[in-house]
Amino acid sequence: MCWSATADLVAGTVVAAVGVVCVAHVRRVRDLPIAAPPLLLGAHQLVAAPSATA
Repeated sequence: MCWSATADLVAGTVVAAVGVVCVAHVRRVRDLPIAAPPLLLGAHQLVAAPSATA
């Protein structure tokens, strides 16, 4: 999102936390691809946050 490193870290943490909750509530393995994107996007946001300072 590139607002600031702090905002990126907060947004990544929130989105990743939502992803963890989604994955934790999966009852069938076939539902995992639907539940996993928030976790993956949150992880991507956390990895991209340090580049916001450059």
